Formats: sequence, structure tokens, C-alpha cells
Amino acid sequence: MGINCMLGFHNWKGCKCSKCAKIRDKDHNWKNNCTTCSKCGKTQNVEHNWTKDCEKCEKCGTRRENKHDWTKDCNKCSKCGKILQPDQHDWTKNCNKCSKCGKIRHVEHNWSNGNEECLKCGLTRTNQFDWIKETSKNMEICGVSVNLAVICESCNAAVPINGITTKVKCHGCQEIIGLSGKYKWTSILNYHNPSKDIFEITKSHKYGVGENGAWIKANLNTQRIWPQCFKCNNKFEKEQVEKAIAEDKTLTCKKCSNIMQLKAVPEFFKQNFPFASYVIDHIPQEIRSNFVKIENTKPIIIKCAACGGALPVDGSKRMVECEYCHSTEYLPDNLWLTLHQTAKREKWYILFYIEN
Repeated sequence: MGINCMLGFHNWKGCKCSKCAKIRDKDHNWKNNCTTCSKCGKTQNVEHNWTKDCEKCEKCGTRRENKHDWTKDCNKCSKCGKILQPDQHDWTKNCNKCSKCGKIRHVEHNWSNGNEECLKCGLTRTNQFDWIKETSKNMEICGVSVNLAVICESCNAAVPINGITTKVKCHGCQEIIGLSGKYKWTSILNYHNPSKDIFEITKSHKYGVGENGAWIKANLNTQRIWPQCFKCNNKFEKEQVEKAIAEDKTLTCKKCSNIMQLKAVPEFFKQNFPFASYVIDHIPQEIRSNFVKIENTKPIIIKCAACGGALPVDGSKRMVECEYCHSTEYLPDNLWLTLHQTAKREKWYILFYIEN
């Protein structure tokens, strides 16, 4: 040891004297390793920070291997949330369920050219939902209310959709709107975010919490809630719903005795949303339309604009021919709507399965 070091005048290079190798704790360098000083090799009993990446310490960059957990989601570590790109899921055996982690997604099978077997995963139409029955045994039922309208492209009117159907009719311009293509269910049952449909969003909500939004295609309001009676708004309890599913598929209101049917969701809907199981809506199973003409409507007599003759109209068609002068009269909106009734936008319910 030099005389300077003996007198306390060390030549410090960080935490270590370059002359005598004496160590001081004041200036250790933990930047390269949280537990070991890069200057002198001294160790300390501290934890690495693996919160943002299970295999790389956020503070010092130290790496380790095989610490991520991909068992619940092939693309997202359940411990640190790290995302992998591109998609690591295996959809080859089932378009809707990953064979490695069990992740569920809502996509359509490819039944092109009328094939009975999906061209992407090989499942047949007859057994495409078998896996759901087995999976749902370890899941619980959940309810979501839906209040929905699509925007008519012809007249810009909001057209109510009061249940699961394949088409609706605009009360303003009489345009038939097919719920496919631009207006397909996977496009309107989300909040302008194709990756998050109402079922994915509802799973994260507590009961009574909901979402609402409006965009070019639709107006949509949803809420995680058990069904309510359509007549008196009395809320059904979870036990009543579970009993109805297990037994007769009907809900009887304890307050007003109104009976509501639990209908199985149609196959075309279930193909897009596999865990959607029952619907309680305002559309009779055999009709599936939102537009009803008033029956037994008595004809209304108006004057022909061309000849002034009596022109009876009953609402069966909007272009009416005069029997006297054979001119054609177009019925104005106020008269046309008087002869017809349209469904109001009403709340309806879907029951679906979620993980416990």
C-alpha cells in the first residue's frame, strides 16, 4: 500500500482505489447488474425488476430465459403482459379456439362453395359447436343488454334492431337492410373496434356497468346485467336465469307474471360468437323482422292530384294508381307512417358463457 493510501488519500475509480484496491460503498455501479457491482464485484441482496419483461430486468438489463408464461395466451405473457408478434396461436384445428392455450376468438368458419367442412380448420358443420358444450361446463353464464340501431344509408334514419335477425326495414324510406357485408353482426356489435366485440368488453365489466357509442354504421348501448321483464322492468336474479337454462327455457316475472322465452341463438349468429347461447328479444322466432304493417287497416280516401277523383289507399304500396285518370300518386311520409307502425328501439338480452 502506498504512503498516500496509508494517509487516507486514495485514488478512487468509482468504488475502488486504483492503488490499493480498497472498496467503498458510496460509488458502486449497479447499472449493469442489480445484484453485482461492475467495478469491484461486490454483491447485494436485491430483486431484479421483471414487471415489464419476465426475461429482461427493467433496471439493469440482465437477461434470463424461459420465464414467460404463455399458457393462458400464446401472444401475451400472463405475468408481465409482453406481446408477441406475429400471431403465435394455433387455429389449424379450430378457427375459434387455439389448440395450445385455449384462447377463444370470434371468426367465421370458411364454408365456401357449400362445403360441409371448414376449409381452414377441418371442422364440419354438424360438430362445429361440440367443443363449446365441453368448454362451457367450466364457465359461468353472463348477461348483456343490447340497445341497437343501424343507420340507413339511403335516408340516414336510425333503424331499430330489437333482436337477432338477418334483415330490417327502414320505416323512413322502406329500404331493406340486410345484416351482412357492411352491416354484418361482427361489425355492428362492437364500438368501432373490430378486435373488441360486446362480449369481450362485457366480460371486463362489473354488473350494472355498460358502454355506449355511435358511429357511421350504428348506435349501440350495452350493459352487463341480468334480464329484466319487458312489461314491468323487474330484474330477474341469477338463480332464476340458471334455473330457466337448466329446465324449461322460460323466465316468469315474480311481479307481473309475464313469461319471457329463452331462445337459442341462431346458428348464423353462433358461428361468429360461439359462446353466445340464448337470446331474449322482441322478435318472434318465425318472423325475425322489425317492421310490421298494421293489419285490417281501413282504406283512407285522398284526392288524386291530377283529376281530383277519390283515391283509396290502404298502405299496401306507396305508389298508387288512380282508377279514373290512371296517373300515379306517391304517398307522402306523414300519410305513409300513419298507415304503418314501426318497432321502437328497445332493450333486449343475450346470455353467453365466460371464464370463471
